[in-house]
Amino acid sequence: MDSQRIISVSKNINSMEKYYYGEETKEDMIEWKLSESEFKSLFESGVFDLLNNYCELLIDDFESETIGSDKLNLAETTVINLKSKTNNKEIEKLHSLIQEAIKRGTQISFDF
Repeated sequence: MDSQRIISVSKNINSMEKYYYGEETKEDMIEWKLSESEFKSLFESGVFDLLNNYCELLIDDFESETIGSDKLNLAETTVINLKSKTNNKEIEKLHSLIQEAIKRGTQISFDF
């Protein structure tokens, strides 16, 4: 059975706190439930390795990781640089979620 992999953006500060305590609801988050092919595309693109290196994270299978507001701009720059070198719709979608987190002043979470 495949594991469920979700990339999510907290809608507001209250939602971030709920996420921290594991009390968030669907209404608190903007969620992208990755299919196996979407996860594979992102993984093989190297985006997780780049984010790990530049943002000092550990985004990997069977891990949970969050990019807080303090590193969202760095994450966006990293994704933009990769996006300019590839034609990958999953990278586009990840970029849009990072932009949403920046706009809301919240965070983006990777729950794999």
